[in-house]
Amino acid sequence: MKQLKEGIFTWKKTIATITAVNLTTMVFTYLELHRIPSIVPLYYGNPTGAEQLGPVSGLFIPPSFVLVSLVTAILINKAYKNDFLESLLILSLSVLTVFSTVTIFKILFLVGNL
Repeated sequence: MKQLKEGIFTWKKTIATITAVNLTTMVFTYLELHRIPSIVPLYYGNPTGAEQLGPVSGLFIPPSFVLVSLVTAILINKAYKNDFLESLLILSLSVLTVFSTVTIFKILFLVGNL
């Protein structure tokens, strides 16, 4: 994609933004741990009730998953050097970051005293 390389969305800028957003989410979650109960509604796919609850440390799973996916995407991009694959990886990582951040902040505002 020519727009990706010449426009405002370059590979390095997007990687830096995704990393910054996920690390900021993790740091904010860590700083707000004292306001969050020990169990939080983490598993939305499970039936309503105790099955949805998980430990507060589970709030670090979504941003950590995105960061691991980011490292994997960097390695894939270095191995194949394909423009379409690069665009697909950037798009998927951006969507994962948005979903991860919205999920964490939704849980924090739901159960925390923020």
